[in-house]
Amino acid sequence: MYSTPILYIVFNRPEETAKSFEVFRKLKPSKLYIAADGARNGRQDDVENTQKVKQIVSQVDWDCEVKTLYHPENKGCKVAVQSAIDWFFDNEIEGIIIEDDIIPNKGFFEYCQTMLERYRDDDSILTINGCSLGYQNNKQPYGKTRYFNMWGWATWSSSVKKVRETWANYNPEIPMLEDRMMKKNLRLPVLFDGNAQWAKYWEGLFLKVYENRINTWDYQWCYSVLKTDTFCIRPSQNYVVNIGSGELATHHNFDDAPIFHFEYTAPHFTDKKSINPKIDYRYEIFHVGAIVNSHYFRTFTRSYIKLYLKNLVGKLKSKIS
Repeated sequence: MYSTPILYIVFNRPEETAKSFEVFRKLKPSKLYIAADGARNGRQDDVENTQKVKQIVSQVDWDCEVKTLYHPENKGCKVAVQSAIDWFFDNEIEGIIIEDDIIPNKGFFEYCQTMLERYRDDDSILTINGCSLGYQNNKQPYGKTRYFNMWGWATWSSSVKKVRETWANYNPEIPMLEDRMMKKNLRLPVLFDGNAQWAKYWEGLFLKVYENRINTWDYQWCYSVLKTDTFCIRPSQNYVVNIGSGELATHHNFDDAPIFHFEYTAPHFTDKKSINPKIDYRYEIFHVGAIVNSHYFRTFTRSYIKLYLKNLVGKLKSKIS
């Protein structure tokens, strides 16, 4: 029985939901919060698909405390996710957040549970990233980064953390676009020729949120980490795959990109209690370079080329056979 509370966010994708829900069947968490946005106006397919999704997630057949938040009307990505996490942390002091297109393995849950406990009293750590985004470092099981990733993650409520920007004080808007601390922390303290482009990329995204041109919730949380000079813990192995591409995807409707073809690199989290995590600038530069080269989706780093070619060869073999 897994004791860390989990928030599971779903919407209108029964196929993806059926796959990710199987993760919970195997894990058997003792507390599961399920939040679902309502169907969009004029979309009969949404009506049918959201009902199918609710039917799938209703099949909790293990000893589990289940709570649900089902919006009768569509709130959109920004409000629906924010309100779901608000609701989650109104009831729990810490926990894991997983969306319907994320498929974590057992190592992810071991890692999150350990990191939540270890950094509960460390106000320099704002959140726990669950995905390595293809980066590996076999010398350390985890490290620190300034860059939040939402592909399976965990954090604490403000009743635990003293940092002002814990989730209870999350701001869905970006109120300080010219914040000097955010801009300072956006730049790497090492030489990297793509860093100015990286900073420009993020400032452009923050501007779109500021002007309400993007209906999302996650860039605001990225902004909070940078603004407050806090950090995320990130794993050195990949415990997560994302199956969220395709025509029903909210943001990415293509499935040939390398980022959607990650593989698990470790079945379990191997802990080293004596570790003093530091920023691994190889990861920071890897992350910056990948974003600069088309948002992780058409990157030219060596590992992504290798992954893309592997996927391409697989498709060619399947066509030949």
